[in-house]
Amino acid sequence: MNELDIFSSGGEESVGLSFQLDVSFTYFIIEEEIPQLHTDLARTYDKVVLSRTVDAIKNSATSVTFVDYFQSREDVEIQFRQAVVDRWNEPPSLHVQLDQFHVGRIRIPQSVADKQLQAKIQVETNDKEKSLQDARVEREKTDVEVNTINLRKEKLLLETRAEADLITANARARSEQIKANAVNIGLKDLLTGVGISTQDETIGMQYIRTLRDRGNLDLTVSYLSDANIVKTISN
Repeated sequence: MNELDIFSSGGEESVGLSFQLDVSFTYFIIEEEIPQLHTDLARTYDKVVLSRTVDAIKNSATSVTFVDYFQSREDVEIQFRQAVVDRWNEPPSLHVQLDQFHVGRIRIPQSVADKQLQAKIQVETNDKEKSLQDARVEREKTDVEVNTINLRKEKLLLETRAEADLITANARARSEQIKANAVNIGLKDLLTGVGISTQDETIGMQYIRTLRDRGNLDLTVSYLSDANIVKTISN
């Protein structure tokens, strides 16, 4: 039985496909039922057998997806064989028994093949586009993460520099304070040592020190030493 027109199941994702299928089978007449065969079917039994076989295969094929004919061929053959046996056993009985049963060549119309090819190309195109989109998204995510890391790094550097500057400024201020305190203590000891105790004398001494520290001023001081000798010091 060649070029049997059948329609496959489309599954959950698409509609079925129409194509042709070759099927070969053999059967034998049940010997003890030959008289009843002639009574019920006479010489038309072979046509009835063929008609029920075609009917059984076509009905069963509607539950089989197109890819099953290639990926699960043995299972399809078993399903069709059982469908034929069940159909033959429906009353009135055909008085025959199925022997060999094989699913043969699958003939796909060119139009169907073209549609299948176009669908496959479209699926691959969609998959490629999705892959490209996923890659772009991943690159964008990576760029965002890199930018975030760079911002965190820059923030950390700024905070570290600011903290270092603050520590340095505090240290300098502390140093200046210690230095000023030392100068004040030394000046106090100096004034005490030379017998300067009044406010006017202290102010005069500080004024002289201020003048001495000026780099663009020539200062000459004359004083009477313990030996009643006048001495002069220039700055």
